[in-house]
Amino acid sequence: MKKIINNTSIWIEGTWCEVIDENGNFLYYGNIEEGMTHEEIYKQIID
Repeated sequence: MKKIINNTSIWIEGTWCEVIDENGNFLYYGNIEEGMTHEEIYKQIID
């Protein structure tokens, strides 16, 4: 499932996650804890 927060695209599929900025640069790709929300991931990666 994909969600965009502040021009940052966060895509979650099970425990796999990709975070891409507005220019198409990967900020993160890899495993996450099951059940994490888009907002939790955004906060950990961006903040």
